[in-house]
Amino acid sequence: MEWPWQKFDALYAAHSKRIIKEELVQRKIGQINALWANTNLDSAEANRGQALKDVEEQFDSAIDALYSDEVDEEQRDELKENPFFAPVEKGLPPK
Repeated sequence: MEWPWQKFDALYAAHSKRIIKEELVQRKIGQINALWANTNLDSAEANRGQALKDVEEQFDSAIDALYSDEVDEEQRDELKENPFFAPVEKGLPPK
C-alpha cells in the first residue's frame, strides 16, 4: 500500500493528538479524585471548589493548546529566550 506522505503525516498527527487527549483526560480524573480524597480540604477555610475549577480550566486550556495550530507571542518569547528551544523556534511558522 502506498500512501502519500502528507496523508500519513496528517493521520499520525491526528492519532497522536487523540492519545495525548486521552492521557490529559486520565490526568484530570486523577487530579479530581485526589482533591476529593484529600481530607485536608474538608475544613471550611479550604477551597476545594476553587481547586476543582482550576483543574477544569487547566484541562480546557491544555485541550485548546493541543488542537490549536497558533503559537502566541508569549510562547514565542519563551522559545527565543531559552537556547534549548532554539531549533523549535526556527521551525515555527512566521508571524
